[in-house]
Amino acid sequence: TVHQSGAVELGPAAIVENCIVLGSHSVGIRVTSNSTVKDSQFLWNGNAGFHNGGDSTLIERNEFAYNGWAGFKGDWSRGGLKVPSLSNSIIRRNYSHHNTGPGIWFDINAHNNICEENLCEFNTWEGILFEMSCHGVFRHNVCRSNGLFPRDGLLWGAPFVIQNSKDTDVYENYFEAAQSSGARAAGLTIVNQNRIEHLGGACGANHVAERNHIHDNVMILPGGGSHGLQYGTFGWETHAD
Repeated sequence: TVHQSGAVELGPAAIVENCIVLGSHSVGIRVTSNSTVKDSQFLWNGNAGFHNGGDSTLIERNEFAYNGWAGFKGDWSRGGLKVPSLSNSIIRRNYSHHNTGPGIWFDINAHNNICEENLCEFNTWEGILFEMSCHGVFRHNVCRSNGLFPRDGLLWGAPFVIQNSKDTDVYENYFEAAQSSGARAAGLTIVNQNRIEHLGGACGANHVAERNHIHDNVMILPGGGSHGLQYGTFGWETHAD
């Protein structure tokens, strides 16, 4: 498979249960709307274990591990599972670990989703990355020992990163920074950049990090570190937030 193509590509209303997808050069599986993916394993795929999702999809009790090894550009696509434009869906009780890239990655106007009771650990970048998206609920997740080989910038590679996203409710999660040498020591971070692509979609006329509600979480930084708000990296202009 090449680029973001899947070894398994399914249309709407697919049911994937008790399956193992491993060893593709790019994406393990791609599904579209009204699908159910559960109790399956997506392992050792070169780009990501899972991609897409569409609308009204359930992703539950799966394992996403050792994906992202093929050298795809990290800022573009790689990791455990990436769900661009996912909407009205649930990602629940999955185990995403030892991926090159984020464990769970929302992107490009993903909206009205619930991400709960997932375990993300030992991923090279973030445990959960919420990028250019909106109206997400994140609760009862455990993100620990992520950011093992993060990109430059003190607040990348945290257990949870909100990047140019808005109207997010993040509560009752457990975030623990990794202790290994070179890992990112942070809890939850917000990154705000001048992102001008994919405007006018479900998340509105801009992708500004605003109106995010973060409360009642546990954040553990065993060796100290940074957590908070970062503006404008890679030379992009900053927003007043």
